[in-house]
Amino acid sequence: MTSFIQISAEDYLNQPEAKALLAAANANLKGKGKKPTSNGPGAAVHPVQLGEPISSFHIAELNHLGQKLGKVPEYDLEGDGQQGWGGKLVFGDQTITKDGIRWQTKKAAKAGLAELGLEAMKGMIGVPNIPKTGDWVRLLHEFYSQSSSSDAAGPVYMEYSIGLCFACTCTIPARPEPFGTKSAAFATKKAARGSAAMEAMKFLMEQGLADSEGQNVRIAEKNKAKLGAILNEPSCAQKVNDLSALLGLQPPQYRIVPNPHAPAGNILSGAAYFEDNPLLSGPVGTVRNVFGKKKAKEECAREVCGILMQLATEKGIFK
Repeated sequence: MTSFIQISAEDYLNQPEAKALLAAANANLKGKGKKPTSNGPGAAVHPVQLGEPISSFHIAELNHLGQKLGKVPEYDLEGDGQQGWGGKLVFGDQTITKDGIRWQTKKAAKAGLAELGLEAMKGMIGVPNIPKTGDWVRLLHEFYSQSSSSDAAGPVYMEYSIGLCFACTCTIPARPEPFGTKSAAFATKKAARGSAAMEAMKFLMEQGLADSEGQNVRIAEKNKAKLGAILNEPSCAQKVNDLSALLGLQPPQYRIVPNPHAPAGNILSGAAYFEDNPLLSGPVGTVRNVFGKKKAKEECAREVCGILMQLATEKGIFK
């Protein structure tokens, strides 16, 4: 059982431990209200800036974009606290430097190079600008679809994956070296293929093999000669057959039938039909109430001939 000894307050205050506590408390009270000295332990502390303001935003963004493109940024920094810091940033086949510029700290140099590198890396992602002539892949395909059998292979595309992006090269019979590059990254396969096709198409234009609209120059010259021969044909039906072959179409079928409401059986109506062709679906060149089957077919062929000539002009076969 614990026992307690009762003492008076005066006896407690006269003990050595109590006197020490009272002395310390009095000293703290006397120190309050005094202004600290300029160099004493209670002196006011003013913050001093250490180096340049530094942001890690560009470093993080460059790393994030580099992961998407499959290009890891590598920093090669050199310098010291007296001369400042500089160096270079490398990713893929790109080298980023800032000649004549020194940063105060190593971290600032890395952040500065990252800002420059981020701008350069963003330029690697894009979609080729398609001019008014239209889609480059389509133009290149049409160029070789008009060509001779020696060029029947046409363009050959090779696609590559770069992180989350894509690259593409294109090889054509006119040149063994591929167009495009494996390192130019695009957001989609379509954009990568379009860029390679654009380079190939511009090469054909520069070599005089294609005109400014992407048409095969040699085929265009041959088509002009064919056009002259077709126009000299006495029969519109024969012109339709020749134009159909030039457009890669099967000759049409003519359905000429008597008009049931006409008093005589040789009053006919009809039209031409191109089987399984979505561009010319349904009746084409319809004629009505023409006397005689031969004349009705010729009148129908005349209408069809005008439609095929317009189609050939739109496709760039005749200019």
